[in-house]
Amino acid sequence: CGMRARDAIVNITDCTFDNNDNNNTSTGNHYGGACYFYNCDITIENSTFKNNLGGNQGGAISTDGYSYSTLTVTNSTFYNNSTKQTSSGSGGAIYCSGTSEITNCTFKENSTTYSGGALCLGSGTHYLTNITVVDNYLTSTLYDAEGVYSYGTVYLKNCLIANNDNGDYDKSGGTVID
Repeated sequence: CGMRARDAIVNITDCTFDNNDNNNTSTGNHYGGACYFYNCDITIENSTFKNNLGGNQGGAISTDGYSYSTLTVTNSTFYNNSTKQTSSGSGGAIYCSGTSEITNCTFKENSTTYSGGALCLGSGTHYLTNITVVDNYLTSTLYDAEGVYSYGTVYLKNCLIANNDNGDYDKSGGTVID
């Protein structure tokens, strides 16, 4: 994992996270390949996440701590990130268990095994505005949604979610408002 933070305020601007590997193969490994945040307030701007390899949640970024983490991502690109777990991987680019606001971002060619080839959004509230989610995939055909998977409330505005291999969007008890 390139960066870990707990109970912190984190600001990342104009950074590139490339080719990070979390190196932990245990089933309970929730760490993202590039970044893992627990109970944090995270702001990421103008950054690139590519070729990162996470554990079972978040190829690039994983937030944990249930509803206590807040993730804001603006003007950033996520390309070719993936999770390494073969049975429970979620969020090829981002796994967010708290709340999120993602604006003007591109998610392309990210992958995982279980849910959300690009994004797996937890039980919080999530705002997706002007994002592009294309060409993401699952490495197993047994599971759901290569584009965006959510079990929270998601607000979509001016988004392109298309050409994801086994489905663009899936909600598991969540709500989608556009």
